[in-house]
Amino acid sequence: MVSSYAFNQSTNFGVICPITSTKKNLPTRFSLTSTSKIKGQVLISQLKSLDYTERQCEFVEKSLIMN
Repeated sequence: MVSSYAFNQSTNFGVICPITSTKKNLPTRFSLTSTSKIKGQVLISQLKSLDYTERQCEFVEKSLIMN
């Protein structure tokens, strides 16, 4: 999630960037490191909000984006 903890708790919504396994060399995509549990690219240009309690989302891992 890219939204803050306070926002998530007060609204039950989270702002997220989807992840795809289709790799493309575009400036709006960020490739996850090979050490991540999840493989693929983050679609930065496709920000979405979702009700994570209704969708029964599950925490997988936390990543820090570093240049």
